[in-house]
Amino acid sequence: MDMHVTEDYAFVLSWEGFDVIDIIDKENPVKVGQYFTWKVPIDIFVEGRFVYMLDAAEGVDVFDLTYINHPKLIGNFDNGHAHYGISVHNSYIYLAEGVNGTRILMTDPKLSAKLPFLGPFAIFASLTMLSVLIIFIRKKKRR
Repeated sequence: MDMHVTEDYAFVLSWEGFDVIDIIDKENPVKVGQYFTWKVPIDIFVEGRFVYMLDAAEGVDVFDLTYINHPKLIGNFDNGHAHYGISVHNSYIYLAEGVNGTRILMTDPKLSAKLPFLGPFAIFASLTMLSVLIIFIRKKKRR
């Protein structure tokens, strides 16, 4: 199991999610929250008010910690590959995918707490719209 420690909290993986431990008083740590899931997480990373929990087979779950006692699931990324580790820095998520290399995702929580993977989604939407536009233009030229 893994854990990530911030200044005031420790986020500790369990077999069924993660626990939030208040460590402000180093002599008396207190469990203040948890998230239960049927997944088996293997890695966890915290940046700002977001927790990124990695499951080897089911990708990354993103949680909002606005209410530390009740982490709220706000997004997921799963590309079907096996994952081995996660790190987050400056709005980029780095996923270790073994033989598939490293996948880098952009996230900008400032834009929207409900769209943590806005970068890849915006690129996908733009390419889809561009493809539709090209098909439309080609059909117009044939007429």
